[in-house]
Amino acid sequence: WGSEDPIMPPIHAHDMAMLLPRPRLFFLSWAGHFPMLERPCVFAFHLTAFLTDVLPRKFRPAEQQVEVAA
Repeated sequence: WGSEDPIMPPIHAHDMAMLLPRPRLFFLSWAGHFPMLERPCVFAFHLTAFLTDVLPRKFRPAEQQVEVAA
């Protein structure tokens, strides 16, 4: 939820969250009504974390192995 949303002010966020099963509410600072466009990296981070938590393990992407040169 954009902390600066003039269309749906943050005061309404908790009421909306109560209508959803297992909600997770985040307020993105310096974002208005379209936080996914105004703060795309922060939005993507929280969306990815949420989807990782709610997706069944069999549908989650495999963890990537990172090789480190010594």
